[in-house]
Amino acid sequence: MKSKNKLINAVMLCVLAAVSVLSASSHACALDVRAAVLERFLGYVKIDTQSDPDSDTTPSTAKQLEFAKLLYGECIAIGLSDVELNEEFGIVTATLPSNVNADVKVMGLLAHMDTAPDFPGKDVVPQVWDNYDGGVIKLNEKIELSPNEFPALKNYIGQTIITTSGGTLLGADDKAGVAEILTAMEYLIQHPEIPHGKIRIAFTPDEEIGRGTENFDVKAFGADFALTVDGTALGELQFENFNAAMATFEITGESANSAHIAMEIASAFPPDEVPSKTEDYEGFYHLTDIEGDAAKTGMTFLIRYFDKEEFDGGKKFVADLADSFNKKYGENTVKLDLTDQYPNMKEFVDPTIIEFAKTAFSAAGVEPVIVPIRGGTDGSTLSSMGLPCPNMFTGAHNLHGPYEFIPLESMVKAVDVIVSLCSTLPEFDFNTGGGSGGGCATTGALMPALLILAVAAGRNIVKKLTLCVLFAALLLCTSYNAAWASETVGRASIEITGKSVHPGDAKGIMINSALIATELMSALLADEGYEEIYNLEKVKGNVEKTEMNVLFPETRKRFIEDLTGSLNEKYGENTVKVEFQ
Repeated sequence: MKSKNKLINAVMLCVLAAVSVLSASSHACALDVRAAVLERFLGYVKIDTQSDPDSDTTPSTAKQLEFAKLLYGECIAIGLSDVELNEEFGIVTATLPSNVNADVKVMGLLAHMDTAPDFPGKDVVPQVWDNYDGGVIKLNEKIELSPNEFPALKNYIGQTIITTSGGTLLGADDKAGVAEILTAMEYLIQHPEIPHGKIRIAFTPDEEIGRGTENFDVKAFGADFALTVDGTALGELQFENFNAAMATFEITGESANSAHIAMEIASAFPPDEVPSKTEDYEGFYHLTDIEGDAAKTGMTFLIRYFDKEEFDGGKKFVADLADSFNKKYGENTVKLDLTDQYPNMKEFVDPTIIEFAKTAFSAAGVEPVIVPIRGGTDGSTLSSMGLPCPNMFTGAHNLHGPYEFIPLESMVKAVDVIVSLCSTLPEFDFNTGGGSGGGCATTGALMPALLILAVAAGRNIVKKLTLCVLFAALLLCTSYNAAWASETVGRASIEITGKSVHPGDAKGIMINSALIATELMSALLADEGYEEIYNLEKVKGNVEKTEMNVLFPETRKRFIEDLTGSLNEKYGENTVKVEFQ
């Protein structure tokens, strides 16, 4: 009998402890959410999960699968149901069961696990800056985050800013989304008094290289619609993105130097339709990489337009360009692989879903900011696969580079908005496009905001960036002319440093070292009387950094010094460094 009483007492103590924990959490919701999302995020970004566009495995890197296993365990630990890890494809799915009796639509929430291969993503050391004072943030001895260059910082004075340490990207794209979804799910599990429908969540690999949805089973996922939590600034809600294609050129140099032909092709693209000169609904061509020599050169362009007619026109322009160069240099000199990547989701997303999201945003105290995605998300492809999937904000800025940052307060608001989306679900009338809007009315629990946005765009292939591209064209100077015989030739090793940001948000910010290399080489090739002597021996680079070796007439050393000096005045001190050998 005594042992039975002891057992009963033990059970009662456990129940009381559980009740006290739930009670405490309901009275300290804001602090708990803040601490939980911060801890998750700081832990996640330290794990290297970069995808690899050159890999033919699924996922493209084994480290993504390791992260998937961690998230699988975390989903189980916080109490989600139907937790599954597809180890073949590296996809994690789970369910938050409905706690209402009504027939409610099933909503999905998705985020991707990989980070962009555009910039180093290993050994990330996040820095947390409490009570930001509005000044310059010194990321390290050489790199700083200045509100003069990134004015969005001024919106977060007094808040907590999380940055890189200057040598890597941060990985908020999209580990912020992962952290925000799981924190919201944990909050709802701990607060069963908040009504919500069935919620399906998924974490996918390889979004940054355009392969995140290749093996995603929409039917098995079982959602009526979904949102990707993969956007940028607070309040963004996105349901329009670029139509996207990739053009890969393979140029063979039989009748002429293939690198010269590549430069000529690159120069034929509209000079003002590039990421650094476009914004909002303006499209662009983006040279992401180039590599080659006199015999063979390859280069890749991204084609991005919102309007379908403009998009089709852009693809036709590229195809016609390849044809014209084949007529000029001979059949099969230029081979073009033109591949569609993803469509504009707007044609697949029911406006009622957007009205639902707006209602949830407002209920959480966040004003929806409707902006186009200058890039793409997994939702772009999923929408065309039958799962309408707009995008919402995470709070991050300056993705894919060392200037990436995210305010903690924006992450907390993203959690609040996700909770509001879930709690609005049972009350919203999808037939009339209205409802009372649930919000998450819990005791002392915040619920302001999480916008549905989508930066990105283009996050996918920006990777190797326009750098090398223009340069390869620089190989144009490989002409071995008789002029060599009458000139003493020197060699210049040139290093150019750029500034990498997401191409969809690049206007006025991105400094593409590859384009500067092209500008420099074009000036050398226009040096009248000496143009046939300059020879680009080797070039390799991207947006962030480009290196090249140039043979030049010794008598023009001063010309090169003056040229590099003018480029440094134009782009910033020490942008171009030259060492004469």
